[in-house]
Amino acid sequence: MSELKLPRLLAAAKEFNIGQDTLIEFLSKKGFPKDDLKPAAKLTEAQYYALQAEFQGDKVARDKADHVELPKNAITDKAKKPEEVVAKKAVVAEAPEAPKAEKAVAEKAEKPKAAKAKKRRSASC
Repeated sequence: MSELKLPRLLAAAKEFNIGQDTLIEFLSKKGFPKDDLKPAAKLTEAQYYALQAEFQGDKVARDKADHVELPKNAITDKAKKPEEVVAKKAVVAEAPEAPKAEKAVAEKAEKPKAAKAKKRRSASC
């Protein structure tokens, strides 16, 4: 008869797809001493069976999700909504306006430079 290999607390949390705090809270409510529930502690058979009874559904759901295969590009192309396309067009339409504002600021900054250059030319003559 094969023995059941009992996992450590963190491994059990990962196996049942629950958080460590959730696992500790559940076992302490079941009457197991909280001092014995350290992350690296091995679970007893009673603790493991209690976890199986409570969280087996989460484990099954995780296993199903792991086995679902999604095509890589087929869904992303079809999943684009018209709203996203409109939003992208709006962003593209706004982008050309930003350089115009920058040009205006740049021109204002160049005007004093141009005036200084003229003064230098006339002073050197």
